[in-house]
Amino acid sequence: MKFLPYILSVFLSTTVSFAICQNITSLSFQYSDSVPVFNSDNARFLMPWTGGINSAQICRIDLNLDKIDDMIVFDRIGNRIMPFVFSENDAIQFVYSPQYIDLLPSISNWIITADYNNDSKFDIFTYTVGGIKVYKNVSDEHNLRFEQVTFPYLRSHYNNVYANILATAVDYPGLCDIDSDGDLDIFVFGALGAYVEFHHNYGMEKYNSADSLIFYKESDCWGSFAESEESNEIILNTCLGDKVIDYYLDEKHTGSTFLFLDADNNGIYDLILGDVDYSTPCLLFNKDNSDAHIIDYSFVFPNSYPITLNSFPVLFKSDLDYDGYEELVVSTFDPDINKCDGLNSVWLYKIVDNDGVVDYQLITKSFIQEDMIDVGNGAFPVLIDYDNDNLLDLFVGNDGYCDSCYHRYGALKCDYTSMIAYYRNCGTADNPQFCLVTVDFADLSSLHVKGIYPAFLDYDGDDDYDLFVGTADGVIIRFENNGGHFVMMDSDWLGLSSYSEKYLTPSFYDFNGDGTKDLVVGNSRGTLWFFEGRAGDSAISFELKTTEFGAVDVRDADMSWTGYSVPSAFSYHDTTFLSVGSESGSIYLYIIYDVDEPFEVVSGVEFGNQGFRVAPAVGYLKKYPDMLVGNFSGGIQYFNGVSRNDVGIASFNDLQAEIYPNPLSKDIVSVRLPHNVSCAVIRLFSVTGSLLLEYSLTAGTNEINLTDFDNGIYFYEIKSGFLNKKGKLLIVK
Repeated sequence: MKFLPYILSVFLSTTVSFAICQNITSLSFQYSDSVPVFNSDNARFLMPWTGGINSAQICRIDLNLDKIDDMIVFDRIGNRIMPFVFSENDAIQFVYSPQYIDLLPSISNWIITADYNNDSKFDIFTYTVGGIKVYKNVSDEHNLRFEQVTFPYLRSHYNNVYANILATAVDYPGLCDIDSDGDLDIFVFGALGAYVEFHHNYGMEKYNSADSLIFYKESDCWGSFAESEESNEIILNTCLGDKVIDYYLDEKHTGSTFLFLDADNNGIYDLILGDVDYSTPCLLFNKDNSDAHIIDYSFVFPNSYPITLNSFPVLFKSDLDYDGYEELVVSTFDPDINKCDGLNSVWLYKIVDNDGVVDYQLITKSFIQEDMIDVGNGAFPVLIDYDNDNLLDLFVGNDGYCDSCYHRYGALKCDYTSMIAYYRNCGTADNPQFCLVTVDFADLSSLHVKGIYPAFLDYDGDDDYDLFVGTADGVIIRFENNGGHFVMMDSDWLGLSSYSEKYLTPSFYDFNGDGTKDLVVGNSRGTLWFFEGRAGDSAISFELKTTEFGAVDVRDADMSWTGYSVPSAFSYHDTTFLSVGSESGSIYLYIIYDVDEPFEVVSGVEFGNQGFRVAPAVGYLKKYPDMLVGNFSGGIQYFNGVSRNDVGIASFNDLQAEIYPNPLSKDIVSVRLPHNVSCAVIRLFSVTGSLLLEYSLTAGTNEINLTDFDNGIYFYEIKSGFLNKKGKLLIVK
């Protein structure tokens, strides 16, 4: 009954709109990359609003169907898909293209693209509970489409048993045509954990076709080596024939990544393994493709500049610039958000040939990242006119920049220091743009605290903004502004440490309309605390009114017991709205009529998938309220506020597509996309929620044949990136 939540939300929205439609012209928020951002050297970021990257997986695929491979970046932190279209522009190699997100399958934990059936189109291998699922690329020249061909997972013959190929969420499998017969073989760590299983693809042998995905497990100990659970130690010659040595049977493996490449240029595939909690991958030298045997290994790779990430490196090879040579991209595969160097987590190497010896030259440690706003781990944007020029400036707190990592009691630990980046609005009222002033506003790095969230208020009435900082430790620190120099006045303002909640997110807004700013505070639990502000002789005082403000609770019970609420209030047509970010990636929008009553929910919105621990900031950068959305990958996405000039309620993601005729009295229905949308997908559902049709749309008018559909009511959804349109289609032939 997948469609029922949508039916309920339509009813709820309609109910709310009757209460507010006389006062509110409908507002949409649409993703935009048109607002320029400049770094401290006055160089323009090429893709400032792409959303940051922490844990990247790099894949090739032709997204716009121009016969040139584009790129998918999958950020494991938040399971975020980031499509990039290849550009021949010298200034930018890849262009962020979120309109393709909805045309790609849902991805969790890991993704590998590979042309398994040799049709010159990259297919998708990804994680499913218990193993691997595969999507075949069935795109034609006009439509990007994928079809799942494993239900529920990819299987292999284990002697007399036909079972799933075990691939866990903490292992990145290896795909390689190890025997050069034209089909892809699969390598995973087996159930014992220390040894590599080799699953031989017999598609070519049995059917002379690579399309069949017929696997047989041919080895429990490929390469005759083992990897230790206690460390990243490699033990050679651990197999007798195809049997593992009993000494090692009790070991359990805890996570590795695979990449096959010919490291020594001898025509034989070698293997690079990344290991959980270790910063350097291991290069294992193989003596033979068909009769694999690892004869040596090295933890120094590449020789020119060895890889040393915080933890758990995962490697990819791809010819990204189409010069005929494959680049090497390295990132972290660690799902632990507290083990990532979010600022420099995507390393790019170019292949070089030194007198016949292949090596790799490090080009950058922040591939793609360097073109966007990325403040490390976590991005908490706040909009405020700090310099009083009637233009909103941007401040971005963060969870922290990584200081160092070290092993303690057998586990990797990392320390972080939070800062606030200050971007001054150096544009105009009609054309905002941001210029980086400092990445360490008010020298807050000297405090060595984590999880900084900024708020500003003229607390003492001296006509300048004082600074209030929520932290991961569950306190708000108050600073007094003395001529631009901030002095700490209270390390636990209002004594909020007694509530034992973490990650406090303060925000000031006059909720009750008495002319004095009130205080609302989000927290790790996912609720909101409300403090009423009262003007005093020397400073504003705040009185706690409730710890359940508006009955807001943004926890997702399917995800965790925490919610990490981040509030941002704004006014539109004399009505107060409250947007609240969450741990799950949804942004909830509420209408506030009475601060003493539960708030009315307008919607729970996901802008595509913004990732993990999203933080909204809403403000009038131009004519209408705009929304900036930060996430735990350290980046921000910009959503431009647009009035639809019709009656209705605020909608964050309206797609201005048309479907006609409706009612439909013939067999062909037309769907027209607006001029600024190049592709989309339409799904048609029955009244019980069953998916009946899924069809890719291209720019302009598309015709869909519904000959086989009976008369009746159907529900449709049209999606393109962050935009969507939902409604009913009546067929009366």
